[in-house]
This record gives sequence, structure tokens and C-alpha cells, in this order.
Amino acid sequence: MRLKEQLDVLREPVHDPAMMVALTLKYYFRHAVDNQEWLLFTRCVGLTEMMLRPSAPQLQEDIERGVKAGRFRVDVV
Repeated sequence: MRLKEQLDVLREPVHDPAMMVALTLKYYFRHAVDNQEWLLFTRCVGLTEMMLRPSAPQLQEDIERGVKAGRFRVDVV
């Protein structure tokens, strides 16, 4: 299963926007630490941490949900 698919499965039951952000970050950090082959691959092919982020629309949706739920305070999403 691809990383994004695994993350989608993990995020599906979570409804708290702040927890979604935390879960996403924890998932990527843990995967890089726990899977040395994956970490080596990302280094060898020149992937950067920017490529590990969810898509911009997904990030915006998570932040907007967090603002609506009162979990985040931002001036501009």
C-alpha cells in the first residue's frame, strides 16, 4: 500500500482537525525513522521534506476545519 493510501486509512476515522494535522506529521516522521530503506530511497532520489506534505488543498481543508472547530486561530488560512 502506498504511503498516501496508508495515511488516508489512518485519517479516515479522525474528525478533530488538530488531531488530523498531528496524525499526519507523526505518520511521516515515524515512517522515515522506522523504515531505513524508505529513508535511504528518499535521499538517493533527491526527495525533499516538501514532497512528504499532504497536498495544498488537503492542508487548507484541515486548517479551515480547525478554524471552524475553534481548534486553530489564524489571521489568514
